[in-house]
Amino acid sequence: MTSAELIARAVIKVGFQDLTMAKVANSLGMKHSSLYRHVASREELISMAVDLMILESPAVTPAQDWRGHLEQLTDAVWEQFERFPGLASEVAALPEPPAGLLWVFASSAEILVSFGFSAERAMMVTDLLCDMTVSSYLNATQPVRAKADRAAEIKAKYRSLREVRPDVQLPGSEQKSEQIEAALADAFASQGKQWWRQKRDFILDTLAVEVRRAAGLQFRPSSPPIMN
Repeated sequence: MTSAELIARAVIKVGFQDLTMAKVANSLGMKHSSLYRHVASREELISMAVDLMILESPAVTPAQDWRGHLEQLTDAVWEQFERFPGLASEVAALPEPPAGLLWVFASSAEILVSFGFSAERAMMVTDLLCDMTVSSYLNATQPVRAKADRAAEIKAKYRSLREVRPDVQLPGSEQKSEQIEAALADAFASQGKQWWRQKRDFILDTLAVEVRRAAGLQFRPSSPPIMN
């Protein structure tokens, strides 16, 4: 086992929450200063661990279509974040993407290209969905007050805005204000896994319109209708 692999495994063992160079060095049984002979920064520790996790991720059965692949990919990302608390925020904060992450994006693009996507669109879709998954997970795991309390606060802010900014009210919006208020509170007070999946379905449904239009096929949405 190489020194880089030993260090990466030590990072994973210590965990990503409140990770420090000192904790990793202690796990390896070496002095803090000695660790700097192998890695230059805490960010490098994170990248090494991410690379190893991706390298050792279990093989999955290939999806039968592009949508199945993207659902499979983003489910795996979310599950890794659940398995390793703190990982999502660390990945989001890295100044440069780890090599393993670039490999994930490239592999996803190759699969999408095999389903007929252009390379540029394949990379854009992969980036969009992974980025949305990271941000949604971070929002879902923020320490917040009870859902009812947070929803009430959001509704109060919305009502206050309507009072002080009548210029932003559209014709007929008064009749819809209660519905908008409820939807706003639900969106910002309960951003959990279900809300993430609804956003993902909406993105995939929107993409499916483009894909099926190009093939001359009728579109069948899986997410709730946009219009009543």
